[in-house]
Amino acid sequence: MSEVLGALVDAGRRIADAARQHGDDVEVFLVRHDAYPIAVHDDEIRPEMRVGRVQVGMRLIRDGQMTLASTAGLDPEENLDALRTALAVGKPSGVPSFSAAHVPLQDGIDISLQPYVQDPALVQDLARAIRRRFREAPKAALIGSFDAGCELRLVYRAVVTTRGEGGGARGGLLSHADLDSNQHDVVYRPVIDEAAVHALQHVGVRLLEDYPDRDVTPAELGMRGGRIRALLAPRLGEGILRTVLQEKLIATTLANGNTHLRQGLPIFGAQFTLDSLGDDPHLLNCGPCDDEGTPTRRTRVIEGGVFQSFLSSRRSARRTGLQETGNGMRTPIFDEDMSEALIRDRIAGMEMAPGTRSMEELVASMERGVVLFSLLGLHSADKARAQFSTTARGGYAVKEGKVIGRLAPGHWSISGRLFDGPPGRSIFADVEPSRERVLTGTGRMPWLLAHVDVA
Repeated sequence: MSEVLGALVDAGRRIADAARQHGDDVEVFLVRHDAYPIAVHDDEIRPEMRVGRVQVGMRLIRDGQMTLASTAGLDPEENLDALRTALAVGKPSGVPSFSAAHVPLQDGIDISLQPYVQDPALVQDLARAIRRRFREAPKAALIGSFDAGCELRLVYRAVVTTRGEGGGARGGLLSHADLDSNQHDVVYRPVIDEAAVHALQHVGVRLLEDYPDRDVTPAELGMRGGRIRALLAPRLGEGILRTVLQEKLIATTLANGNTHLRQGLPIFGAQFTLDSLGDDPHLLNCGPCDDEGTPTRRTRVIEGGVFQSFLSSRRSARRTGLQETGNGMRTPIFDEDMSEALIRDRIAGMEMAPGTRSMEELVASMERGVVLFSLLGLHSADKARAQFSTTARGGYAVKEGKVIGRLAPGHWSISGRLFDGPPGRSIFADVEPSRERVLTGTGRMPWLLAHVDVA
């Protein structure tokens, strides 16, 4: 176990010991983020450093009432003062007690990252290499503006209660690039070897290899006002599932009567299989326990297009009578701080089963269609109806199996619904994943050949 994780757990124990005198049960959640980001803007390198940012969230049960308090420090007295102040505004507790499970602490930061942890100047060297590789690319002259960056991310989480504890550490290197503020590329690697360094340094350059030299509008391809084939990039596919679909998959929504899903209900095409991952050492949002200390696990959510299981926290499992799946996450919404966020049911790591054809073969199979890298406005999706209406931020137009141009900025309005019904079919009613999958940092995702509507 790393010194940082061990120190975080020790601090949690001291805070929990100090808080016990004020209630029947106490839980202390601690998270520390260390980040070493380097921004690249044309010829300028902008290093930053955010190390040791700690957030502490406390929950205390006394006489059936729950009190919440949070701080940004590890001092027991400071945390105890915050808890005392909050005692007057307790609310009915949704659980009789906090987790009693002891989950082994797991340091998932790969040893290959240690040189970057010990010498953050290596991250700056990586940023310089990104800029140099882009300058050397044959088609770099096609790009008016190039914004990129790289970052070492380290996340330490711990949960300490009166009867148990758990936690873990995760880390990885991430690089990203924006070409003309329209085409976006991201590389994430939790294990650093020669191939990983090559991929991190060539972020953005990969897009230039087959970069089209012209923009294409929907009218030019006869695509306006119709349903078309769309190949969704792995991160975009994950974003749609997390943003638009997730609310329908969680036990809280079931308890509130806001989902029509039930076990055994066919909802998507037969090649659609989705898992929520638990303890995956390569994903930043995974660990041996969730943010309540409940052991995590792999849960099959959808198999062959058929819904299999809801995802639950301790409270939602209690409300619905379902088994706990270890999906209780402190998830901020709006202006919430993570330490003040409520425990919400959420997908942790996400994994989709691969298909049999490569991404290139899927493109070649499209008579007319689009390749979509990202969408603007996905955050405003209608989660109640599981549908979205957005604008394409980056992508390519495809005709007769070949990429013929970029999607003209501001001209492609993309929409879709995730379940069949008026006014149309699910974007995943006829879906095919690619053979290859991408490690996004929060999931293992293939390219997804689906459908969207173009306005």
